[in-house]
Amino acid sequence: MPRMIFFWCQASHGNLQASFSKILQNFNNMAESYYKQGIQKTLDRAEQSSGAERSVFQVAAHVCLNTPVWRLPDLWSISGLFIEAVDGDSIWHFACVCPSVSNAFMKFLSDHMDRIIGVLVCDPVSFISILGWLRC
Repeated sequence: MPRMIFFWCQASHGNLQASFSKILQNFNNMAESYYKQGIQKTLDRAEQSSGAERSVFQVAAHVCLNTPVWRLPDLWSISGLFIEAVDGDSIWHFACVCPSVSNAFMKFLSDHMDRIIGVLVCDPVSFISILGWLRC
């Protein structure tokens, strides 16, 4: 939370006359950049771990597809990017801590499409979902 307050101060610093939407846009850009670094770090760690890469990339795909994440691999649970959430039917799942995390995942996916699809080819359900998402 203190980092987000800092980002908000940075977004409005230097131009106190800026519109709220401009400040919000600057804040979102800083927050997404920060979370994108966390995503990159987690995926890099997954590539170095034996057997963790596929499950870590699957979570990234589910976030981008806006589908529930039922189980978090250890690398994601320590990342600070997810919280436990409950939907209207009292079903627990994991969700991004804020919209900036979801946006960072989307930007990461668009920047690293080949890397993620290469890992997910082994998981037909996620792979077919990604292909459907790409057609939109």
